[in-house]
Amino acid sequence: MAATVIVTTVAVVAIARETAMSDVNWGRIPERMRGGIQRYIEHGIPPGHFLTAVICNDLREACARADDENRYLLWDYVRFFYNYTPTGCWGSPEKMKVWIASFDREDRV
Repeated sequence: MAATVIVTTVAVVAIARETAMSDVNWGRIPERMRGGIQRYIEHGIPPGHFLTAVICNDLREACARADDENRYLLWDYVRFFYNYTPTGCWGSPEKMKVWIASFDREDRV
C-alpha cells in the first residue's frame, strides 16, 4: 500500500513540476533567493537551510535560519509557495522528500 501511494505521489509531482514556474509573481522574494527556489522546484535540488525550513513548514527553524532581510519576509515566502508553486513541493518534510525523489539524476543540473 505504501509503495502505491509513493508511486502515485511521484506521478502527480512529475505532472505538477512541468508548469511549476510559469507566470510566477516573485513579489518581495529577494532576487538572490529566487535561484534556490527555482532549482528546487524545477530540478529537485535541495536549497539552503532557510529555504528548507520554509519548504518544510518549520516556522521555528525558518526564524532561526533567516538573515536580517528574510526574517521580515516569512509571510511573503509562505504566500509565494501557496500561490505559485505546486502543492506537492512544500508543506512538510515528507512532501519535500517525495518532491526531490521524483527527479532522476539526469534531471539534476
